[in-house]
Order: sequence, then structure tokens, then C-alpha cells
Amino acid sequence: MKLPTKLVAVKKINSDVARSQFPAEDIEQAAQLIIAVEGVINPIILKRTSLEAYEVVEGHLEYYAAVRAREINPLKGEMIQAIILEPDNEKAILAQVDCLRSRSTLSSSNIKPNNYAESSTSSIQGDFEFRLINLEKIFQSQFEELRKDNRELGSVITDLQKKLGANPQLNPELLVEQIANKVIDAVGPIRVNLNKADESELRTVPQVGKKTAAEIIERRETKGAFTSVDELRDLSSFKQIKRNPQWSRCFTVG
Repeated sequence: MKLPTKLVAVKKINSDVARSQFPAEDIEQAAQLIIAVEGVINPIILKRTSLEAYEVVEGHLEYYAAVRAREINPLKGEMIQAIILEPDNEKAILAQVDCLRSRSTLSSSNIKPNNYAESSTSSIQGDFEFRLINLEKIFQSQFEELRKDNRELGSVITDLQKKLGANPQLNPELLVEQIANKVIDAVGPIRVNLNKADESELRTVPQVGKKTAAEIIERRETKGAFTSVDELRDLSSFKQIKRNPQWSRCFTVG
């Protein structure tokens, strides 16, 4: 009988042991190590609860570390190595777990919830404070990104104002196109999905107003999904726009 390990999606796994029973620092440290090597050295033991759902039998700390790793880095923390109990190997695997792991890891068989009231409260408080600190760091990072985007956008507007001041006869349509393209360059392309976006989402694209958005939706409902962004040329609203602001940078059909 072979004992193969499998990669299982972390989101398909549950544990009947509370996360608060493990120190937040231990979970965080283990999560960072999981990300560093993209896996665990000790596969967790799982049993099936449905076709695509599992419950942890052994390795609860590793599981919560993997959950945290997925929160930090969804790509590297998406999967975890596991051994899945099957009818032909369950008895032998559980016997090995009892023999080799029970002395060094926390297993569900020796957890007594009634004896953990005091330590659990302390652990919950520590975990809560730790999460607040992480949230503060995340918000600070996002705020700095917004400030950076705002500075870049301000620079773009100042540059265009100088151009307009130097040339009062500048074509308004050309100016609108330049603003749209500059904004896209500064904060990144919007890339709205032509086949899924509603009216409000479509109108976030420069030069797409209520009428144009409605025409896109009507075209989608009457003739089916767009297969190419170039099909926008067939719509009357887009024909009225003399200069095309590179629609492929604003829309997608995938």
C-alpha cells in the first residue's frame, strides 16, 4: 500500500479545532515559512466530508498556517500538501499518527476545550491585536498607493493645463483624448469587460456616457456577446467619436 500526498486547495478544508487555540505568532511564523518554500514539510491528514470538501484529522496548526499564508499570498498559499484518509489506509495512517505525532503536535484527540478557557481568552486577545496590526499595515500601504496615484494624476492635469494655456485654439476633442490617455497611463487601464459590465461600470471608461453604455448593452442583448473590441466601430455612438482613444486599452471581451 502506497501513501501518496496530494495538493488540496486550502479553501476546501475545515477544522473542528478553534484557531484561537494556537498563538497568533506561531501561525504567522509558520505561514511565512510556508510561503518561503511553497509548502509544508509535514503533510496534514484529511478525511473527506463530501466530494470536494475535507476536514483536518491531524495538522491543525499547519492548516491554520496555510490559511494565513493564503491571506498573505493567495498564489503561493493556495494549496497544501495532504494525505487523504481512504478506507484501505485509514486504520494504518491513524495508528501511525498516534505513534509518531501525538507527542510533538496538538491533535484533536487530546484537546479538552473545558480546560482551555483561561489560555483561550488570552490567545484570542493576542490574535485579535495581531490582526489589527496587520490591517493597519495593509491600510497604510493602500493609502500610500492612492497618494502616489493622486500625485501622478495631478502632474498629468498640470501638464495638460500648461499645454492648453500655450495653445487656446487646441482642438477640444483632441484634448479630451489626451486627458483620457494620460489618465490611463497614470493609473493603469480600466479594462472593462464588454460582455459582463453593467451601465455604471461601462461609464467609468473615458468618453463613454449613458447613451453609449446603453447602446453597448442593447448590442449585447440583441446580437450576443462581443468577440472583439473592434466590433465597437459598428455602434453609432462610437462612430460619432472622431478620434478613437485606443479602446483595446479600456475594454476586454474575455
